[in-house]
Amino acid sequence: MLVAVVAAAVSVLTVTCLWVTAEWVWLKPKRAERQLRRQGFLGNPYRLLSGDLKETESMLAEARSRPIGLDDDILPRIVPFEHQTIKNYVSLFIFPDGGMYQQS
Repeated sequence: MLVAVVAAAVSVLTVTCLWVTAEWVWLKPKRAERQLRRQGFLGNPYRLLSGDLKETESMLAEARSRPIGLDDDILPRIVPFEHQTIKNYVSLFIFPDGGMYQQS
């Protein structure tokens, strides 16, 4: 009898922890993304864990591999991902940053 009670308590605790983690990692960011899109904000979709990190790193490596002239615009060289996002989404966009959305 005691084993069944302990097993039930452990299973309830495990399910609760899994639900809280899913809410924090996936459900809450997707809910925020959906609300922001309804308000007209554009941007890349939320991606679990990595986000836009691969795109950001590849764009930065590409920007640094090309030489820059004295008359060139420096912004695409320093922050290429943000510059491209501004070009794509013009006035309203979001950067998912660790599950939190920042209006820029």
